[in-house]
Amino acid sequence: MAAHANLRAAMDAAADLTGLAALLLAALLAGWALSRAGEPVSPGYVLAGIVCGPSVFGFIANERSIRLAAEGGALVLLFIVGVELSVRALRAEKRTAIAVVIGQIAIALLAMLIVAALTDITLAGAVTIGFAVALASPAGMTEIFDRAGIRRARAARAAVAILIAGTLAFLPMSIVVDGVGAGGFGLWALVKTAFGICLIVVIAYLLGRRRRYHVPLAHLATEHAEISPIAALAYGLAGTIVFGVLGLTGAVGAFAAGLLLSGSRERGVFASSLAPLRAAAKLIFFAAFGALVDVGYVFSHLFTFALGLVAISVARFAATTWLMQFAGAPLPRAFASSAALWPSGETSFLLVVGAFSTYALGVDEAKFAVALIAATILTSPVVLAMVRRVRASIDIADWRSLGAVVIGGSPQPKPAAANIADIGAQVREAAGLYGDLAPRQRPPDPHA
Repeated sequence: MAAHANLRAAMDAAADLTGLAALLLAALLAGWALSRAGEPVSPGYVLAGIVCGPSVFGFIANERSIRLAAEGGALVLLFIVGVELSVRALRAEKRTAIAVVIGQIAIALLAMLIVAALTDITLAGAVTIGFAVALASPAGMTEIFDRAGIRRARAARAAVAILIAGTLAFLPMSIVVDGVGAGGFGLWALVKTAFGICLIVVIAYLLGRRRRYHVPLAHLATEHAEISPIAALAYGLAGTIVFGVLGLTGAVGAFAAGLLLSGSRERGVFASSLAPLRAAAKLIFFAAFGALVDVGYVFSHLFTFALGLVAISVARFAATTWLMQFAGAPLPRAFASSAALWPSGETSFLLVVGAFSTYALGVDEAKFAVALIAATILTSPVVLAMVRRVRASIDIADWRSLGAVVIGGSPQPKPAAANIADIGAQVREAAGLYGDLAPRQRPPDPHA
């Protein structure tokens, strides 16, 4: 009997490996097709995962294996993207980034609370989903930068700063979600919250240093080419272990380790050695994540899904553009930064998984959150097309012109007494503050 059970388990494992191979091959083909078309590859990976997943053809049906693959891919991807991001962007735009992230989270929470009032989503679910959809995908953001040709533009620098600030905010978010799932905040939760905030402050201080530094044991990655990728990845695993032992979210530890390497003198060596692992981790995460999307749930709860998608479109896209314009950024630049931050992904998924494991989310609420995150990824080619239209136009002065260009028309300027940027400038001037994104002007020369 035991031998029969072992044989059955071995056959199931072989079937899972076959299904995983089919999933990865389908994702590769879909990603290649989108890449040839000049589009981001992540939507192709997700779409292949949906088709091969349990809710459609069921080539791979073990949800636990799928979830573990997605979590592992997300962890590695967060670390590698952290290495590639420029911490100088956070130093240059830190005040705007913090203000925009706080505004994003507040508006996303408000939007999800409204959705919860109109549907059967619980209060705890609304808070958790609001946190999840407020987070952007590092991999999705860099894809839009590359395809739109704005990686070196100032819009990219602002978006990177907002992304880093938002990902660091993931730590207190996860602690709040754990407390919600546990039914309240005990002493240990408060201690973790305080400790997490202290860690964020320390990391922010290290990232704020202008002088680059050496990291310990960097020679393992710089002098031994055969183990260079593994030696570089060891820093991410170490960050995960440290945060996990302290009772905090390991994904933030991996991302923080990547950011610390990004500020080091060995950044170039680390980034080049991790490039092959980045492509593999990206494929595994997005394909496995797509396999977790329940298509049947979406069609049976179409009203709830559509309402949630409208809510996050307003909370993420329109609100971020408005907040950046209020901070002093020109409208086209604010729109481009918001578009790059549109796709959710790694951090959002990990927050949903953590909330589900602590019972802060029910089964249907977790399916709803995963479907919303997938929708932001699948619609990123549409968002990229909007960015290309906006970049090709030179006459966007207000929201009416922006809307006309986004839908494929011509700018229709409409004179106004004061736009959002003007109002923001007046508020900052009255408060004695000046936004990081506002254009710098030299004071008049009294001797001229």
